[in-house]
Amino acid sequence: MAFPQILTVPTPLRDKPQLTKKLRNTTKQIRRIGLSRIKMAKRYASQVAKRHYFLTAAYRDLRRAASQNEDVVLSAVALSFMLVYACSAVATGFVLDLSRTLYALSEASSYDMGLLLVAATPMILVFCVLIAAALLNFMSLAIMDGANRKVYRTIRSTAVRSLSAASRIACSWLLLGIVHFARLLAVLIPISLYIKFFSDIAVLPVPVLIAIGTLGAIWLFAGVLQYSLVPYVALFERQYFLNEAFGRSRQLVNKQAVVFMITGFCALTVYIFGLYRLCVLLKSGLGVATNLLFMVGLLSGIVLANGGMVMLYRKRKLARH
Repeated sequence: MAFPQILTVPTPLRDKPQLTKKLRNTTKQIRRIGLSRIKMAKRYASQVAKRHYFLTAAYRDLRRAASQNEDVVLSAVALSFMLVYACSAVATGFVLDLSRTLYALSEASSYDMGLLLVAATPMILVFCVLIAAALLNFMSLAIMDGANRKVYRTIRSTAVRSLSAASRIACSWLLLGIVHFARLLAVLIPISLYIKFFSDIAVLPVPVLIAIGTLGAIWLFAGVLQYSLVPYVALFERQYFLNEAFGRSRQLVNKQAVVFMITGFCALTVYIFGLYRLCVLLKSGLGVATNLLFMVGLLSGIVLANGGMVMLYRKRKLARH
């Protein structure tokens, strides 16, 4: 006699421990994968933070360097503010007196006043550039001595070194201006020649012209970034000639330095625009003369920007070695 086969149908109560075990294993696996992904993200973020140099890190290093050489740094900043204010006042009076003198000479002689003014302007510019180079050298050397924790440092020795390098830094600025002007001409001359000779024959579409202008602007801005460390190479690495400082600057500036300089340029632009708007609001609302406030704020921004570039140069130089 054949007995009917009894089918065992799994009940929910019988499968509940297995489902709970599978759910627990799946939860552990998801948690393990999530933790591993979080660790990888943290490791990548730390690597990015080590490779890149941010404005906050530069500000922290700048404060530490200034605290290590506090007397010289404060003397350099105070001297810069006083000399800039005095030179601006003296230069204003000198220009006015020079204009009157040149006008009297042009009336007494047959020479044109414009030619005499053109002949006298380079002397004023050279004087102002040398003073600016000496002041920036003073602050840069004081900050670098504090960052390197130099033992033997005095205000006199730092001032002597800054004055001795003033002409070298001024020449590096001149070469930088020539290089950037040549790159600008390299962009503008082909466009002007095309407009002059081929504008009637073939007209490029507007998107093509916009693309060409954008590529030219990017190329010019890339040149500014590549050669931004030339004055600091000329100041801190005297073994290089000025023409070799350009190659050294390209060697020091990489992707990490480019990110720092772009963010610093944007921050400085926002700071100057905000300072200008603040001065305009104070002048229009309260009727207060804000020329001195704008000059002090602008000099403060220049001091911070110069200190940040010194810290960037030191960071990149240590990284290259």
